[in-house]
Amino acid sequence: MNLITQMLNIILVLVTKEQYKELIDKLIDMVEEAVEASPNTIDDAVILPLCSKIRDILDVPDND
Repeated sequence: MNLITQMLNIILVLVTKEQYKELIDKLIDMVEEAVEASPNTIDDAVILPLCSKIRDILDVPDND
């Protein structure tokens, strides 16, 4: 096991459920912002609903 894997395992153990939700919220926000900023409308129709579904499944509110 390399050092990065060990550090990641330690971080995952120390992070609380609420911190996970905040991290997931920020990651999804980044994806949503990138999709909304692109001129492509197909990704709006595909990716944004997927982001919403992920939020529902993981019970992660959109805390914008």
